[in-house]
Amino acid sequence: MANYFKPKPILFISVSTIIALSIYYFFEKNDQTYIETFDNYSYVAEGNGVQYGLVTSNKQKTIEERTFYLKKGQSIDLNIVVANGLKETTEFLLLPFLDYSQHSIDISNKFQSSFSFSLKSRELRFFQVKIGEELEEGLHDFIVFFIKNPNDTETSTKYRDATEFNHLVGVRVTLIVEEEKQKNVIPRIHSTELIDNNILDGMLLTKGSSLNKWSVEEVDKGQVTNFFINVGNKNKKELPFALIILQDWTQLSIRDDKKAIFGVLPQQKLISVKSETVPFTKDVSNLTAILVPYPFEKVSRFSPMDVEASVRIALIRK
Repeated sequence: MANYFKPKPILFISVSTIIALSIYYFFEKNDQTYIETFDNYSYVAEGNGVQYGLVTSNKQKTIEERTFYLKKGQSIDLNIVVANGLKETTEFLLLPFLDYSQHSIDISNKFQSSFSFSLKSRELRFFQVKIGEELEEGLHDFIVFFIKNPNDTETSTKYRDATEFNHLVGVRVTLIVEEEKQKNVIPRIHSTELIDNNILDGMLLTKGSSLNKWSVEEVDKGQVTNFFINVGNKNKKELPFALIILQDWTQLSIRDDKKAIFGVLPQQKLISVKSETVPFTKDVSNLTAILVPYPFEKVSRFSPMDVEASVRIALIRK
């Protein structure tokens, strides 16, 4: 079972379109019956941060498998657990994504693109997701993101810098309907966009084109902020990726009105993508980028599953 930790940074970038798919999800409607304590579950470790994963239908064992095969019109029930091993009550936000696009799902008899809940210390919660019945043939990526303390308004640089890698996790699975054909071919990045790199290994949001860390920004009322998403690859092999941007946990367009961008980043290279926020009215707006390695490839316990979240940038309204 996974827990919050600082994963090894990943790398990538480029552009492609996403094919929207119709899909049906079902979440258990009687919310309170699915909140329990650690006492009856041996796979939950005491004092081990926020833990998450897939479990069996009887909730007694974890499931390591992450790739599932379906017939056309067939569905599968995924049972997801989130456990709070922290000492304090913690707020969470659930965000479901299908093929790198945020989707509304049926939660408590209401279609929503996000779902808020809280867990006391040593509490865990189970979610049952039914998915697959209306998926098109081919390979699909399905990720359920869990965000810790999504509505925080702390604006100190020290606090914001500490959010890197540890405020968002994702339960990622591969669904293959009928055939194992790849649904999208990840494009290669044009050489004119690439920069030689021996510094950045992973993702970094910056205010300007230089690689200076950025975590807090004051913004005039009604205005937007330009920023750069930098992705570097110091590995000895190229790496495919998908990139998503969220502002206040709503997916933004990144470039050319695309909700996600994809690419294959060569080894020892870096790319910077310029993007911008949207206007906001609250006092503090939260901005986060998510990097996902090997999109539209089969996920397993032996292949990369972890997503990488950037620092949670605090945008402060003047």
